[in-house]
Formats: sequence, C-alpha cells, structure tokens
Amino acid sequence: GRERRCNENHSAESLRSRLPSPVVRRSVLALLCAGSVLLVLTGDQAAVAVQAASAAVMAVLLLRGVRRKDALRRTRLCLLAAVSTGVVAAFLRVGWQVFTGRLPVDLWQADAVTLMWVPCVLAAFVVIPSPGQGRGSRARALTDGSVAASSLWYLMFGLKLADSLAATSTGGAHRLLLLGAPIGDVFVVAAALATYARCASSERRMVGWAGVGLSAIAVSDLLYVMPRNGELLTPSSIAGVANQVGMLLLVAAAASSLRPSQPGCTPLRYATAAAALPFIPLAVDMVMTTRTVMLGQGMRQDQLLPALCVAAALVARQLVSARDKDQLFAELQDSKQALEQELRVDALTGLGNRTLLTESLTVALADPACWPVVVALLDLNDFKVINDNHGHETGDAVLVEMAARLRDCLREGDTVARLGGDEFAVIATGVPDGGAGLGERLRSVFEEPLSVGRQRFAVRASIGLVLCDADMSPPTVLACADVAMYQAKDQRSSASVVQVLTSEGRAAARAKLRVQEAVAAPDLSQFRVVYQPVVELSTGTVRGIEALLRWEHPDLGAVPPDVFIPLAELAGSIFQLGDFVMTTALADLAAMQALTAHRLAVGVNVSPRQLTDASFVDRTLTCLALHGLAPDQLIIEITEQAFEANLEAVAHNLGRLTDAGVSIAVDDFGTGYSSLRYLQMLPVEIMKIDRTFVSEITSEPRACKLVSSIIAMASVMDLQLVAEGIETPAQLQLLRELNCELGQGYLFSKPLPRCEVESLLLSGRTFSVAEVPAPRGARSRVLS
Repeated sequence: GRERRCNENHSAESLRSRLPSPVVRRSVLALLCAGSVLLVLTGDQAAVAVQAASAAVMAVLLLRGVRRKDALRRTRLCLLAAVSTGVVAAFLRVGWQVFTGRLPVDLWQADAVTLMWVPCVLAAFVVIPSPGQGRGSRARALTDGSVAASSLWYLMFGLKLADSLAATSTGGAHRLLLLGAPIGDVFVVAAALATYARCASSERRMVGWAGVGLSAIAVSDLLYVMPRNGELLTPSSIAGVANQVGMLLLVAAAASSLRPSQPGCTPLRYATAAAALPFIPLAVDMVMTTRTVMLGQGMRQDQLLPALCVAAALVARQLVSARDKDQLFAELQDSKQALEQELRVDALTGLGNRTLLTESLTVALADPACWPVVVALLDLNDFKVINDNHGHETGDAVLVEMAARLRDCLREGDTVARLGGDEFAVIATGVPDGGAGLGERLRSVFEEPLSVGRQRFAVRASIGLVLCDADMSPPTVLACADVAMYQAKDQRSSASVVQVLTSEGRAAARAKLRVQEAVAAPDLSQFRVVYQPVVELSTGTVRGIEALLRWEHPDLGAVPPDVFIPLAELAGSIFQLGDFVMTTALADLAAMQALTAHRLAVGVNVSPRQLTDASFVDRTLTCLALHGLAPDQLIIEITEQAFEANLEAVAHNLGRLTDAGVSIAVDDFGTGYSSLRYLQMLPVEIMKIDRTFVSEITSEPRACKLVSSIIAMASVMDLQLVAEGIETPAQLQLLRELNCELGQGYLFSKPLPRCEVESLLLSGRTFSVAEVPAPRGARSRVLS
C-alpha cells in the first residue's frame, strides 16, 4: 500500500511538473484580458489579432493535454480541431485586411471555416469519458441541440431577421453563414448543458467553463446578425467584446482540463433545468406561431423548411426517449432478477439460503410427484473452536469446502442450503428408503478430514432427518428437523450422528412450533414476574432478589424460560418481554420498599440483543427515576452469550449504566464462552456460579475444585460472588467453607410472587444456616 501511494504521489508530481506554472498561466490570462479591454480602443485588426491569440493559447493548452494520453485525450483532440478552425479563419481575415485594407471584412469564406468548429465541439462532448454519460444521454444531448437550433432558425425567420440581413450589403452566401453561426452556437450550448448535467465530477469543471464560454459566444453571434441601420457590427463592437469573453472562458476550460482531479461521480443536480433550457426557443416558437394564427396570418414560405426541421428534431427526440425507456425497463428487469437471485443465494458458499429453502420445500410438499420428501438439518459440531483458534477466514474456507462436499454428494434435483452460521439444510425428493441412504451419504461427507491450506480439520456434524407427512407445512417440517438435530447433538458422540425423528420428536416439534408462534406476538397478560431471594450464607439474611419471568399459556401450560426465551430472541419479541420484566420488577421493588422499609437490590436478566439496543440505557434510567429508586438498587444480569454479541456496543451500554450507578452481574458463569479478557473489558461487579457446578460439588471432587477456583478468581478480581441452585445443606456447608458469600436456591426459597416476598420481609425472617464461622473477606458492596 505504501509503495502504491508513493507511485501515485510521484505521478502527481510528474504531472504538475509538466503543467504551466501558475505565474505563466496568470500572465497569459492577464494579457488576454488586457487585449479584450483594448478592443474598444483599437480597430478591427487588433480585435481579430486578440481573438487569434486566445485561440493560439487554447491550442497550446490542448496540445499539452493531448500529450498526457489520459481518458480525455479524444475530447481534447476534437476541441483542438475546433480551435484550429478559428485560428485559420482569423489568419484569413488578418491576411485579407493586410493586403486589401478593407473593413468590414468581406471574406465570408473565413466565416465558413469558422463554422466548422460546431461539429468539432459536438464531437468533443460526445466522446467525454464519463460514467454518467452513456450513449442514450449523448443521443438526447444531440437531439436537444437539434430541437433548440431548428427552433432558433424558425424564430429568426419569424422575427424577419433574414429580411434585415437582406437589406445589408452582404452576399446571399454570407448571409446564410451569418444565420448559421447563432444556430450552430445554440446547438453546441444545448449539448454542453446536457453533458454538464450528466458528466462526472472530474469533468464538470471543464464542461462548466466551456458551457459559459460557448453561451457568451452565442450571444455575440446573435448580436452580429442583428443589423443596425443596414450595417453589420464590427469585431471591435460590443459583440466582439462578448465574443472575446467567451474565448477567455474557453481558455479557462482548456486550462482546467489539465488539472488533476479525484475520480468519482457527482450526483445529478439541476438536470431537469438543464434539459429544459434547450426547449426555450421551442416555447417561443409556439407563442409566435399561436400569435400568427390568431392574427389570421399564414406561414411564410421561407419558414416552412425551419418548421419541418423542428418537427423532425422533435420526432427524433421522442424516438430517442422511447428507446431509452425500453433500455431502462430492460435494465430494471435484469437488475430485479439479479437482486431476486442474490436474495436466494448465500454470498459465502453459493448455496441457497433460507428463502430459497422455504420456497423449494413449499413446491416439493405441494407436488405429489416429489413424494416421499425427506428434509435434513445439519449443524457442525464445535465449529466455534475453528473460528476462535484459527480465525474467521479459515472458518469461512471450511464452510465453503463443506458446501462443495454437500453439493457433490446429493442427486440432481435435491436442494442444499446454508441457513446461517454453521447450519445447513437438505431437501431430497422421491426418497424410497425413508431417508436411510440420504443419512449415510451425508455422514460420509464428514468422514474424510478437510484441508484448508496446510491445516487439516476433522469436522463432525449432528444431522437430523424427518420424513415429511402430507399435513406438514414448511415451518412444521423445519421445526421437526431442528428437534431431530438437537437429539443427535445430545448424544455427544465423537463421530457424526444421524438422528431420524421419532413420533415423540414430532409431538415435541409441533409443541415447539406452537410456542414459537405464540411467543412471536406475546400476550403479556399470560406472563408474570416472580422473585427468588438472594441470601447471605453466613447469617441467612435476605440481601436481594432476582426477578424471573414465568409464562402460563392457556393451552400449552407452563412454558419453561429456557424454551421460550431463545425463541423470543429469534422472533424479536425479547424487547417487549424485556421491557415488561424491567418495568414490573422496578415497580414491585418500589412498592416493597415503601411497605417494608427494607432497602433491597433487584437483579433483572437482560438478553444480548437488548444490550446492543442504543435506547436500552435511556429507558432503564428513566424507569428507575420514575419509581424513585436509586441506580445502585438495580443489577443487570447478563449471560456469557453477551460476549459473543456486538462487544463494542455491549461495553458502551454497560459502561453508561455503571457510570449511572447500576451494577452488572455475569449470570450462569462457566457455561458459556467467557474469558478473563471479557471480564476485564466489561464493568462486571458480581459473578454468579451456575447451578450445574453447585449441584455436583458434594459428589464430584473436580467440580468442587472448579468452584473453589472460581471463588478464588472472584476474590482476586474483587468481584462479589453468588452461588445459584443451592438445594441441600451439604452444598450450603461446602460453599461456606469455600468462602462463598451469597447464594440462592430451593434450599432457601423457590421463586415467590411479590405478595409473598413482602410477607417474608415484613416478618423479618432469616433462613436457617449452619453454625460455622462467617466467610473471610465477605463484602456487601452491591447486595446490601
């Protein structure tokens, strides 16, 4: 990257070294401006000489640009040809004046040479290399110019300018050229406006200067063809000054084309106005024609040809627009098809995604020719280990190789898709053996180790198969396959496992689907919040409470939190449930505190998705203030899954909460993917040991050592410790001996409704604990 930047800088310096210095450019422009001012003080010979000098300067600048051989080279060549016609015409005029001394110049052949610049400038605009200037845009620019030029021609005859020119001493051919000059100018200006509205930012400066300069020249030519007292204006008149100003602006355009500019497209601005300007002469023609008809006057014979040209230009414009619309419609259709294809394809593996899988499954279930239909769901075992130890790039390469193997092992007509992460799905139609052969083919995919670079991985998978019934819908099929997959995962085998869904599994899948559908739009009247006391293990005193959500469905009965909480996170309704728990818990805590005069802290579980919500902190602090509670009376309990979420957003929100005084606890410590780095990054104050470790500390020596290590780590990190799931006096005794300060569990109390917690607090009851010395270093910084 550094070498590339050095090369770019060297190229830019080399380009600047070839450009005229700022002093030289300013001196040349100053001399040309001074010559323009002297036009009114000198004769026509000086005026023509100054115009020739301007053309020469433009030619030099354009030649320097041609030597660069960049994208604008063809544009500069066309402009150089246009400038050359002006230089040749100027020398013809000067030579005629030197040898004859006649004024005004009668050499109309010089004007004929000058008029050749019109097609040259048009060609320059056409070949501008701009991403926004396609063939359709260039064609519209030329037809717009044709409409404007033919309309102006018709207008000149309508205003009887041709009759005025006929009264002068010029010849017929010269008069025709005088009429052609402003018409050609308008044609060029219209094309410049259309080009400017569509060109890229790197060319807008050049086209802008050129457009203004061409407009000034067009005004000059219009003044030339308006005789005064039967005589044409001379080059040193006001028309000549306007022409010279336009030449100077063209010099600025030629100079600006040499300046290096950053590539990129500029948004289209004023495109409508720029496209409308060429049609102003047409509007004037319509007004003039309407006036002529209203006065009962007919069309003059010499106006017939310009009128036919206007009509032809309008027809050409409509044809170009119709072709552009057809092309645009075709491009939109192609883009739509490409976008729909992208929405059905996984970007990493090239397989179908969940959308394509659902569509294919719907078609297969509806077509009797596809039966029997078998659906398999595959989940790679311990794939996170590959990502954590070898990086996500290696993990992606493993997924790509797995996708290729799955595609190769299936029959033509079968569908394989990646549902996200390390999960794949297969739809097989016309399966005669109930899926046994499909299961063996899928298992064989994972028998051979997989090579990525110089590394080899033994990847295993849990595979769930379901044979579809006639009454199944796609969501039911996928739910059944998901249940079968988790049954395979529960076997905890070192090899890949294929599990065919049983009848009990079908019932479980249907129940899970009903729960999933119900929790997606939860009825909050079916939910309630209960509270489990947090007890000081040395005295049995209640030091706090944890708020727990319970769901009593009228048909499904009591749905466990470990079932509906993950489904609510997937459905997005976890935000609604989380706000319900937070609001209810803080309202109940305020009521308990007012009734019992006990100052407690309440722990509220918060999902990882809530922690990444930017408005979560503001809503929480507002709820605390609304109920008159101090921030240190709220404990936000997070699971270790929060470490896998957007860690930056989680750390930011938790930092704002702790700055306000709210405490943070890590719930179910030891069951997820936590590390000391995460505990150091996040403002954690409380650690809660998961119940699975507590339940085994009296029967498994390794579990006892593990809990002892966790307690020691918490002491070193100055974290308050809570043991969850205490159910026996032996567990309590051992935890006290290990210096665990706080605990909760069914040994003390099951989760209670608010009224029973109030009764417990009003009675002043303490829970019975063994008479042993209090734990050393017991702290009551948060739960006090």
